[in-house]
Amino acid sequence: MNYIKTVFFSLLWILSLQLRAQREPATAVIDCYIGDARPDDSLRLQVWYENLSSRGFRDIPSRWFISANKKGSFRFTVDSLSHPVYFSLSKDRNTVISGYCTFISNCLLEPGDDIHIRFDSLPPVHTHFFEFKEDVLMGYRFVHPVFSGRGSAKTAFEFQLDSATMHWIQKNVSQQGPLLPDKPGPAYYAMLPALLEKGLRTNEDILEFQLRLLDSYKTKMSPTAWQIIKVNVIGSRESIAISQFAGLRNAPWHDSTVSDDYKKAFEDSLRRIYDNRTSVDISAIPENLLLYSTGYIGYIADQASSLQKDKYFWLVQRYKGVLRDRLITDFLLKSMFYTKNSNEIITDAVTIVKDPFCTPIVTKLYNTQSIGKEAYNFSLPDQDGKTVQLSDFKGKIVFIDLWYTGCGACAGFYKYQLSRVETHYKNNPNVVFITISIDTNRERWLKSLMEKTYSTPDEANVVNLYTAGQGTDHPLISTYNVRGYPHPFMIDRQGKIYRINNLQTYAEELIPIIDEAIAKK
Repeated sequence: MNYIKTVFFSLLWILSLQLRAQREPATAVIDCYIGDARPDDSLRLQVWYENLSSRGFRDIPSRWFISANKKGSFRFTVDSLSHPVYFSLSKDRNTVISGYCTFISNCLLEPGDDIHIRFDSLPPVHTHFFEFKEDVLMGYRFVHPVFSGRGSAKTAFEFQLDSATMHWIQKNVSQQGPLLPDKPGPAYYAMLPALLEKGLRTNEDILEFQLRLLDSYKTKMSPTAWQIIKVNVIGSRESIAISQFAGLRNAPWHDSTVSDDYKKAFEDSLRRIYDNRTSVDISAIPENLLLYSTGYIGYIADQASSLQKDKYFWLVQRYKGVLRDRLITDFLLKSMFYTKNSNEIITDAVTIVKDPFCTPIVTKLYNTQSIGKEAYNFSLPDQDGKTVQLSDFKGKIVFIDLWYTGCGACAGFYKYQLSRVETHYKNNPNVVFITISIDTNRERWLKSLMEKTYSTPDEANVVNLYTAGQGTDHPLISTYNVRGYPHPFMIDRQGKIYRINNLQTYAEELIPIIDEAIAKK
């Protein structure tokens, strides 16, 4: 009897240890070997302990680990893991975009993983852009990559996915599409539905190939990881399908030669094609795993942004709990800058989002991008090296435009729209235009100014600044959640946010907006 009691209590003790181990945070190890690593090389590991969509990684908190070269090996121990997280590995600083060059991106990491990554060599790949004197580091060439150890199949799959997909497309997908007329018009638009149908079919074929590739890794991954990655793959392809539809839907938007009825019928025909596509059912995936799927969160946020009439409010009504909060947060980071009723949305979101991870992000957006909030009082050098602050222009309407050398959209916005607006207000003391470049090289920025491609250096109502060599690392960029360029916004006479959205538009639309701001005393 005593023996039975001893065995019983021993089993209870073992079970309690197992349950405690499941609850308590664990560690994971990542070891990367590079055969031709320089003695002074170091690698950087970035870990996101919580996630939104993959595009949201730059806007959410992360933790950096740095490892120096030890006989070609770089070892990282990631602690405090209680659920799957994402990591990236980077090496060497990019000379154009301030940041390290990533060679393994956004891979899933689970508690207990012991991942070994080996490259015989990792030679850098440089590209020359005509705007720059120096070659630009763009990435690395991978010589004999090998992945081993517990949990390594996840990284191996992610590493293989893009190259395998590209090879499959080159072999199986015809690049020849319908021959479109040179100029937009009814005949041009009439061919776009067939173009969308072909694009969606191709997207479905690519997804089918990617899921077959993932199936070959199924027995090498944990069931949890396999399901998360599966939803990542599906969600990413669904987002591509949405962009295919949305891109063609907007084709006749500004064409005055076609009627509004025609535009409506055109959009309806594209929507029918999109709705009738073949999609993969993911209803069996548990909601707690969907939270860890960057592809799923991105897809649903894209659906709200591009397909739903009520956008943000569609998310609020359709989802609940932590998943709703993460979808809302991702939607705000992606779409707030382009949403007409952004102030109404962020004011509502800050009251309903309760997830501890999302609350600080939404609160920051509310505090930095709500109309009437105090604007960030930046302090930046001008072309003469003089420090300029936003507060220097109190009493004036300030129109700010963010850009960088090599940005075609920035050059087009300035040449065709913003330069005309500056000329319109040339003799108006109530308005000042501030351009801020994120170029990391001061000489490159000054050269662009002299060429008058993105701004002009000699107008009295224009002030040209740059982020002092910090590029996108400058607090100004993170404060305003800048995700693309050009990025125009407006500050009122009191130094408060006046408008942050829908300002990348025609001069004829910008002038009334600025006139209205001037008229408000």
